[in-house]
Amino acid sequence: MPRFISYFLGVLFFFNQSSFCYAEAVISENLIKSFEKKDKVDVLIHLNEKADLTLALSILDRSQRVQFVFDKLTETAKKSQKKWLDYLKQKGYQTRSYYIENAILVRDADKELIQNLSLWDDAQSFTEDVQFKMKEVDKNHPELFGTLKNRSDLELRKVEAHLEMIQVDKVWRELNVRGKGIVIGGQDTGYFWRHNSLIKKYRGFNKGQIDHNYNWHNAIRSPDSGACANANFEPCDDKDHGTHTMGTMVGDDEKGNQIGVAPEAQWIGCRNMKLGEGSVSTYLDCFEFLMAPYPLGGDPVKDAKPSLAAHIVNNSWSCPVSEGCRGDEFLESVRAYKAAGILLVVAASNNGPNCGTASDAPAKYSGELISVGAYNTILNEIAFFSARGPTSWNNNLAPTLTAPGAVIRSSITKGPDSYDDKPGTSMASPQVAGVAALLWSYRPELIGQIEATMDILQKSATPFKAKDSCPGFPAQQIPNAEFGFGMVNAYRALIQK
Repeated sequence: MPRFISYFLGVLFFFNQSSFCYAEAVISENLIKSFEKKDKVDVLIHLNEKADLTLALSILDRSQRVQFVFDKLTETAKKSQKKWLDYLKQKGYQTRSYYIENAILVRDADKELIQNLSLWDDAQSFTEDVQFKMKEVDKNHPELFGTLKNRSDLELRKVEAHLEMIQVDKVWRELNVRGKGIVIGGQDTGYFWRHNSLIKKYRGFNKGQIDHNYNWHNAIRSPDSGACANANFEPCDDKDHGTHTMGTMVGDDEKGNQIGVAPEAQWIGCRNMKLGEGSVSTYLDCFEFLMAPYPLGGDPVKDAKPSLAAHIVNNSWSCPVSEGCRGDEFLESVRAYKAAGILLVVAASNNGPNCGTASDAPAKYSGELISVGAYNTILNEIAFFSARGPTSWNNNLAPTLTAPGAVIRSSITKGPDSYDDKPGTSMASPQVAGVAALLWSYRPELIGQIEATMDILQKSATPFKAKDSCPGFPAQQIPNAEFGFGMVNAYRALIQK
């Protein structure tokens, strides 16, 4: 009898010469394929029960609102996961419980275990904890520069050209607003916290005293060496990427390198990638930490302090379907952030230039967050790599907004005074996160008001018409599938009533 494997609701999960069983929950195709090649796989079990967070919107006090969401999520997870965790512990499996998605990570699960658990009636899905690599843009790609022959022609100025383009310098000069009182969170390859443009902006730095508790979390569990040898104790970055993005949000060395949009905002960080490679579970670790920080080595629930949550979180990464993500892995996390009043800004991804390339989570969750495309300031057009809508999730708008993203100069890890330019929607997204920090600093009554904030940023954007039409989004329409509502404009956002 030939072997047959299927992966959708109510059909055969395993079927071989001797036996078969029926699955009551969705088994991901990737997980099934992995079991064809490996005896043991790290598996994420998502449960059906979801916390009701609707009352959070009526809570005006920010700390109380985040605490309410945290309490609801953890209560739901504790209740619904108990029998699963008890059973897995009894069987000797290592697990990690997640409340933000109501999911359980099971390490080194075998096919027999998943076959048995798939018959339980309260499981939503079983997926592999897939590993995926960050997709970066070659900084020397000829399509970035057009006729520009010499990179030295890219003048490095006191205030970066891209910040002037989105009128950040005008906000500093005329409104004297630089992000004070706002905490920006980042989950990325990590952060070189000792960089002179970042160290004084780090929440763990207070008048020369250092405290990494509640301000840094390393979600990578595999052994490290080199730059991240001490990653469990202090921030590090083994890829440059995170350090660069954080510099764009808050960086300023107070010696002329004004690289950050909101240089008086503070930052906290979580490392979700090792050498540019992460997994669904490491990303979920960081989603939880930035909403409810806990001390080094602490328990994500028992030791958490939701009152120390980031106001705004930037995610310059995506989880590609091509590398195993189904696309819904972070949806409940995104919705939890929205309910808690934490603004989530994400890179639209570097999958362009075709229509419908806004296909990776979390950027494709149109309407739930702000996704950001990249503008090429050298060629004065949308960057060739910037993903276009409509999204594969709901055929809706993506990106939401655009920011410069072709040649962005920011901090890197080669030393405390090191800088370099990088291209990508990863470089565009932090600018919008920084503008949101300026807005919330200037108008604190907007803190936690996600819909109102998104509306202001969209209406105040500088509109750009697209070159090409995409399904549902004519090129001459605003918004369109290349630029969204247009280029983010910091000054107009702050003065808009």
